[in-house]
Amino acid sequence: MIIKGLKIQIKQILSLRLILVSLFFAAAHAASISGLIKDASDSWYLVGLSNTSGIRFLSIYFLPPMVFSYSLTEEWNNHVSELWIIRNGIRNYTLSKFMTCAVGGFLCVFLGMVFLFLGLNLFLPEFARSDGNNIYEMVFLHGKRLSGYLLFLTDNGLSGAVSAVFGMLCSTFIMSPLTAVTAPLCVDMALSLLRSLFKLPELFDPMIWMLADGDVLNIRSLIVGRFLFCILLVLLMCFIGVNKMVRRIENA
Repeated sequence: MIIKGLKIQIKQILSLRLILVSLFFAAAHAASISGLIKDASDSWYLVGLSNTSGIRFLSIYFLPPMVFSYSLTEEWNNHVSELWIIRNGIRNYTLSKFMTCAVGGFLCVFLGMVFLFLGLNLFLPEFARSDGNNIYEMVFLHGKRLSGYLLFLTDNGLSGAVSAVFGMLCSTFIMSPLTAVTAPLCVDMALSLLRSLFKLPELFDPMIWMLADGDVLNIRSLIVGRFLFCILLVLLMCFIGVNKMVRRIENA
């Protein structure tokens, strides 16, 4: 039942909305570094700069939740979820929503970065030089350019998945589409404010979880320390969200 429900939900995110949000993601990043195109040596350098600009935080926290995070609370408020719950059960229905949300957030950033690279490659070489400053460039220097790009895109896509699932998780507590879309950005701003006022541990800085800078020693560190952490974080949020929806139904 979960597989059937997941297939139906996946079809919903493979839509024009996903393409438009991904294009907006690429356009926002391109705008943040547009003044540097003239002096840049390659598109890889510019994408790296855009990933450390202020627009990175806005795009990661706000755009991935716009793909699918709002759907759970929207269907709940419109009484559509009742039909799905009868057919699949509350756990299967909610879990399929969260898993689809993770896929939607991942694809939003993954495709957005692909569009950004394609757009910049119209004006600049793809990859001209490297100092080997991060794991992606180290892979490039070993002649595995496609692997380097896939690692970079996957790393960024996982940030989108975490952001999108967190938005949906918040919407299980406050059943509003607006909560689902704005919660990741609001929480980041709140934690940033608290960290500026109090000496909180770096663990409370969301950008430590969300910044895909490749600042690790090797591929194994990237996969275990970054990829696996994001996947476990998504699974934990799915678990909390599913149980929250089960209690909501039981107390309805």
